[in-house]
Amino acid sequence: MYTATKLVEYARSLADLENSQFISYDDEKNLLNEAWRDLYSLYTETSGDYWTEEVVIQLTSADVAPNSLNGKEYLVNLPVDFYKIRLLDWNSGGRWSQVDVFSTSMRGSVPSKPYYRLKNNKLWIISPIACELRLTYYIPPAIITLPNFSKPFLESTPIYDLSNIGLGQIIDNKLIYTDTGSIYVENKDTGDVIQLYNSIDTQTQVQYYAGYIYWIEDGAINRAPTNFTQTLIPTEIIADADNFLLQDGYIYYSFTDTYKCNLDGSSPVLLLPEQTTSYQIYLDTPLYINSAGTIVVDGEDSTIDAERVLQYDGVIYYYIDNTLYSLDDNFNMNILDLGYISKDSYLPIRTDDSIIGKSLIIDTVFDYPTNEVNELMAYLCGLGFARKQSNTVKMELIGQRLGALMARFSEVVKRDEYQFYRINNNISTPPIWY
Repeated sequence: MYTATKLVEYARSLADLENSQFISYDDEKNLLNEAWRDLYSLYTETSGDYWTEEVVIQLTSADVAPNSLNGKEYLVNLPVDFYKIRLLDWNSGGRWSQVDVFSTSMRGSVPSKPYYRLKNNKLWIISPIACELRLTYYIPPAIITLPNFSKPFLESTPIYDLSNIGLGQIIDNKLIYTDTGSIYVENKDTGDVIQLYNSIDTQTQVQYYAGYIYWIEDGAINRAPTNFTQTLIPTEIIADADNFLLQDGYIYYSFTDTYKCNLDGSSPVLLLPEQTTSYQIYLDTPLYINSAGTIVVDGEDSTIDAERVLQYDGVIYYYIDNTLYSLDDNFNMNILDLGYISKDSYLPIRTDDSIIGKSLIIDTVFDYPTNEVNELMAYLCGLGFARKQSNTVKMELIGQRLGALMARFSEVVKRDEYQFYRINNNISTPPIWY
């Protein structure tokens, strides 16, 4: 199966742009989604039944159109995930029979069987009886997600010194971290490494939120405003804490019990009469590691051992034994240490020989069984990359192959029946994309 990342790599190769910075992440993401929407639309004009859902609708008096003179016109709400009609049938004496589209000249009439049209976001039915309908429809095309570029940090730091680094957070291309009693920030845009704070004590759990850097030092939570250049002047805001997390304008922290408080440490509220780690809110429910060292989600003990637990975009990740996992088993990465996720998906991680910002945006997997779709998407993206370069020679070469793939695709998904409501029943000629 292809992933979004593999398709983009393939497209870059086709356009001879494997390591070029000329094509941005937004270019990759936007062109991939554009290609996907093009092919999805073409597929849904064929006779294929992939990406379909089905619902049974019973017409009732409540569905009668407000301005119907004879009570035989119905307006029915379409499913919220409706994209296009695939099939519509009616219950004709215990068997499903096809419902056809009615012409405009038939409106207002009372036919001998049901007919339909689409009216705005409603299914418009004319029928002699309030019958049962079975609607088969295509769902909207998925939004393709693509992990962002990985960001390397501290590239000039010798490998043997990386073990001293305590990872914090990546903020706008800057890495906040600790090293032997000091808090530093590396700015990738300027190449500068600035010492923000120095102490004889060890700082841990360095995080940033809304203009402040927070950290634990000597068992207390401190914070200081920052512009990422001037020395931090700390204020102790919580006297006793083993660990904390910043989320949605609050501090969640634990010592012997677990609390929530404001960002300045005020108004603490007891959440749990027990010590926890990584306490946070996940989909409006608590997520944390309990005193036994296992992950708890919405009050249910998963019995999964973990040292840290974190989340991004609805996915739960946990760290144990130098490995980062996800609870749905689609992520497994060997690392030595990790920091905290930024709002734009980056998680700083340390491996044997590097520190990088890893994007946690999900890599879409394309599981449609026809390979032509994956190849076409790669060529469509490659064509877009070449077009951005104004490379007409490369565009023509990619376009020639694209036409051949499109012809092959049309044979694979050709319609095998005539449907009145569609003018083109198969993809007879390849579209021109350039």
